[in-house]
Amino acid sequence: GKCDDFVGQGGDSDAQDQLQYKINHPVAVSIYRIYFTDLDSTGLIYPEEYPDPNSPNGEFRLFSVVGLLPLPPEEPCLCPDELNYYLYDGIDYIIDDRQPQGKEFSSCIVGEDIILSMVYWGRMHYIDITYGIKHQTIDPPSPL
Repeated sequence: GKCDDFVGQGGDSDAQDQLQYKINHPVAVSIYRIYFTDLDSTGLIYPEEYPDPNSPNGEFRLFSVVGLLPLPPEEPCLCPDELNYYLYDGIDYIIDDRQPQGKEFSSCIVGEDIILSMVYWGRMHYIDITYGIKHQTIDPPSPL
């Protein structure tokens, strides 16, 4: 979620939505129609699989926060700098690290988990990356 000076920027989407959109929609537009075959998924990747003491949460390359009960805030706040870290130093890093030989990044799902115990709560993002063999074709021009 976003808070303080960042509420309302980018619509009502939260960090999970924004990260998933940005990783799956590159800025550059191609003249090619791109599709993938022979798809493979990494399965769910959780924060503890990618430690990084330099991350905004001080522990992982994916968003993760833990606190004492009562229940966690509905949407913990992330500022643009934190979102950029989780996008570029987090998800992009993991995409490169998990890329199988002969395949290219196809898409990424960013999910959210809430974990409750008798004393603690936790909120985190997890990802599932899909790779495949990339194919490009130039679509014929549209008739006028």
